[in-house]
Amino acid sequence: PYGYSTYYGLTTSAAALYRISNLAQLFLEPRFDIYSYSRFNEVLQANQTFSDRMLSVNFGTRISRPLKSTENERRARVTGMLSHRGFWGGFELGGSKVLEEMRATTKAFSFSPSVSATVGYNFTRLHGARAQVAYERFSKLRIGEPYEVKIGGWQRTFFGNMESATNMLDIRLLYMLNISNLWTGYDRRLPFNLYLQAGPVLSTILSENVELAEGEMMGGTDFTFTGEKHSGKFGAGMAAGAMASYSLGRHWDVTAEMLAQYYFGQNYLPNNEISPFNGIKLHFGVGMRYNF
Repeated sequence: PYGYSTYYGLTTSAAALYRISNLAQLFLEPRFDIYSYSRFNEVLQANQTFSDRMLSVNFGTRISRPLKSTENERRARVTGMLSHRGFWGGFELGGSKVLEEMRATTKAFSFSPSVSATVGYNFTRLHGARAQVAYERFSKLRIGEPYEVKIGGWQRTFFGNMESATNMLDIRLLYMLNISNLWTGYDRRLPFNLYLQAGPVLSTILSENVELAEGEMMGGTDFTFTGEKHSGKFGAGMAAGAMASYSLGRHWDVTAEMLAQYYFGQNYLPNNEISPFNGIKLHFGVGMRYNF
């Protein structure tokens, strides 16, 4: 009963390499795809919107041209290893999205704004840590929520769909592994670095504003939302992802990162049904950092 449909979506992936020679490397690449599409149902005579999620893992061999290094380059790597420790700080602008929202909504791929500040320390050429504080504001469609309005002097209860705007604060403590130095060896002249990062996160919902989007009764006065309120709630979880940096000089780097954040309590983020994706929030961001 369906007609023509158009797909659009988002693909994220990460690759791990293991060098077996100067010419060849083994790679393992997990990939996560989210697709959204709309189709016209000829039976219902209405457009229907769907979303699919797919996870795949690829394994193979990569062939590359061998790198040549002179004795002077090898000495430069050794002396460069003396300057890898120290503090750094930075800021970041980006967007966040609750994974459960990537469903049959017109805002499936709209990311909510976020801003964050970070202080980090490099212990060795491979290992580091950072503390990050992030402020996020995201919107969510809450389906089938109760509310009250006054009609003819009487306060009556109805059900409808609510637009919820939530202000959230995240505090993350992340361990960082420099996989560029792990695979290729330390070279301070190389401008690009790639990190894997993971660690605990503590979040709190600062405030939540709920407005009626569509309901059984759109009129009346003295609208009151009577569903579950989440302001002041705390949630604990884990965050994991990757960050890339590109050096602009001795002190300044450009950074870009992607994080997946999972909350241990399934009811921390407001959702409409039980799902493995209930407690997952995605975060993307770009920023600058200063190396002291």
